[in-house]
Amino acid sequence: MKRIVLIIFVIILIGLGIWYFMKWNTERNAMTEYTPPEEINYQQALQTQVTLYFKNKGDSTLGQETRSIDAKDLIINPYETLINLLIAGPKSDTLDKTIPDGTKLNKAELNNGILIVDLSKEFANNCPMTLEDQSVVVYSLVNTLTELTEVNAVKILIDGQENQAFNYNGMSFKESFVRKI
Repeated sequence: MKRIVLIIFVIILIGLGIWYFMKWNTERNAMTEYTPPEEINYQQALQTQVTLYFKNKGDSTLGQETRSIDAKDLIINPYETLINLLIAGPKSDTLDKTIPDGTKLNKAELNNGILIVDLSKEFANNCPMTLEDQSVVVYSLVNTLTELTEVNAVKILIDGQENQAFNYNGMSFKESFVRKI
């Protein structure tokens, strides 16, 4: 009989030990200090990322620059916002400006997936002379604008006129341009 009481006593002690261990482990996990991720302020919450294409320094290829901009600018007028960022030039030291100096945006309008971009005459007049450099200028604009899902191609006008070209027997703007990878 003493043996049975001793076995019951040991089982109760083991049960109490398991219960105490589980309770201690649960409380320990509950007491672990929670560190929330870094809080963002209201201004950061309104930011969105855009990808702009500029000329890589040292060669005639396009490089990307990602920027955070105010999301409401993209909602109000996405085309004007992106084109004006290209006109302003890159912030990175490894990239060069592509849009010729003095270029102004007259108008940008989407028509059936084709973005019609009307630029000032400085776009055609102040562009580099080589076809390779002219291509970089055009595709900087085209690749940046086709990052927007609604834009499938870009048609370039110069001061409202179609069928223009860069000066110096350059690249023609007769056709719409599609993204070049």
